[in-house]
Order: sequence, then structure tokens, then C-alpha cells
Amino acid sequence: MSTKPKKATRKDLKIATFTDSSGIGRVTEKGFFVDDNGDALINTPDGMLNDGMYDPDIHGLYVPLAQKKQRSKLKIA
Repeated sequence: MSTKPKKATRKDLKIATFTDSSGIGRVTEKGFFVDDNGDALINTPDGMLNDGMYDPDIHGLYVPLAQKKQRSKLKIA
């Protein structure tokens, strides 16, 4: 049995997307997540903790998520 990792091909590459059934749809520059109700959550070893209503002065501004592009235009450095 070989322990060598399999060489990745172009078909193996995946684009990261942020999808979650819990309604957490936004990420802030300070590492908070904002759910559909406007609550700011922080990820801790104990799980997601609610830090109250989202306030940009406390939790930071939203980080725009990358737009999904066509795979044919994917460039690998």
C-alpha cells in the first residue's frame, strides 16, 4: 500500500464556497459571522457563540465573497 498522495489534476480542483443551512451568510473582517437574523456569531472551540446584534463598529465590515467564475477561465499559478 502506497502512502504517497495522489497527484491532483485540474478536475480535482474545487472552488471554495460558503454555504450553510444554519443561515450564516456573511463574514466580517474581524472574523465574526452574521446570520440571517442580524446576530453576530464568533467561532470558538465550544461552538458558535452569539455576540449580540451586528454592529460594524464592533464586529467589522462585511468581507465580499468571491464570485464563482467559469472553470475554463481558472488560472493556476
